[in-house]
Amino acid sequence: GMGVVAVANPLMIGMQNFLGPKIAHSFAGQESAYLRSAVYRYSGAFSLIVVPIVAFLALFGNWAVVFLYGAKYDGYALVVSLLAIDLLTAPLRFSLSRALFSMNKADLDTATNIIPFVVLLGAGLWLINEHSVFGVAASILLGNIAVTVVKLGVFLRFCRSERWTMNTP
Repeated sequence: GMGVVAVANPLMIGMQNFLGPKIAHSFAGQESAYLRSAVYRYSGAFSLIVVPIVAFLALFGNWAVVFLYGAKYDGYALVVSLLAIDLLTAPLRFSLSRALFSMNKADLDTATNIIPFVVLLGAGLWLINEHSVFGVAASILLGNIAVTVVKLGVFLRFCRSERWTMNTP
C-alpha cells in the first residue's frame, strides 16, 4: 500500500519546494494576518492538486497494489485509501510548518513533530495489534491528523497573540 501511495512523492516534494519559499516571502515585511491568509491560500491550492491523486488511489488503489505486487495482495483497498486520505493532511501540515519557521517558531514546529510518535505509542500499538496492516495505516493517518491540528493551534495562537511584522535583513 505504501509503495502505491508513494507514487505521489515527487509531486508532493515539488510542491513543498515551490511553496516553502513562497510562504516565507509572503510574511516578509507583513503582519501575521497576511501570513495566515497566505497559509490558507497555499494550502488550498496544494490540496486541489492532491485531491485527484487521492481520488485515483481511493478508487483504483487495490488494482494498483495487485498490478504492482501480485494477486496475493488483493484486498488492501481500505489500507491504500487510508494512506491516500493521509495525503490530504500534507498541504496544511507543510504550510503550517513553513509558517512557523517564518515566524521564528521552528522550535515549536520541531516539538510538534513528536505527536505522530506519541499517537503510535498510544492508539497505534493497539491498532496495529488488533488490525495489522490496516492498523498501521490508521495509526499513520491519526498521527498526521493530530500533528496537523496541533500545528494549526500553535500557529493561530501566535498569529493572534503577536501582531507583529517580520523584520527582514
